Amino acid sequence: MRGLSLPDGTLVALTWSIPRQFGGLTKSLLQRSSQLAAASGREVVVITLAAQTNLDEERVSLRERGLMVEGVSLLNLWEDLGAADDDVWATAGFDPGITGPELTGP
Repeated sequence: MRGLSLPDGTLVALTWSIPRQFGGLTKSLLQRSSQLAAASGREVVVITLAAQTNLDEERVSLRERGLMVEGVSLLNLWEDLGAADDDVWATAGFDPGITGPELTGP
């Protein structure tokens, strides 16, 4: 790609999930992430937010099907949080007095 100018830092794509059977939006996200990784020589991290199981199998399947190329990785928020030790959670700040979102503005 000529004129490819990207900001410094990690390139990230965010989606709710990558279901076993998916349509055009997910396919487009994966294809564009792969194209961006190939064109820029940088890693693209696809982050999913929904709790999903068997992500290792899904990663293998996506690579075998050519939907996720070298330079693209798939991370899931809950997968990483679930692997944290209890000591990590014990140091996380928590305010039980917060009962709901606090919106401010004009």
